[in-house]
Amino acid sequence: MSDVQNNLGQIDEILSPCCDEEIRVSDIGPKLKCPLCKTNLKQRAFLPFLEYLMAVSYTHLRAHETRHDLVCRLLLE
Repeated sequence: MSDVQNNLGQIDEILSPCCDEEIRVSDIGPKLKCPLCKTNLKQRAFLPFLEYLMAVSYTHLRAHETRHDLVCRLLLE
């Protein structure tokens, strides 16, 4: 879960999977709760939502990757 928590700020707004309202991802916070209905997003039913957040964050980070970052990442693999 820490990867999700660390990367939540990469996306501005998204549709909440529990109440279908638009929310600011930064308002979800480290406890991973919907800011509107306070539903715990750590439930198994919301796993695809959390995976989506992680994938979008990873893609966003890779888009800003420098040559130095790329070399370091490849050396670590």
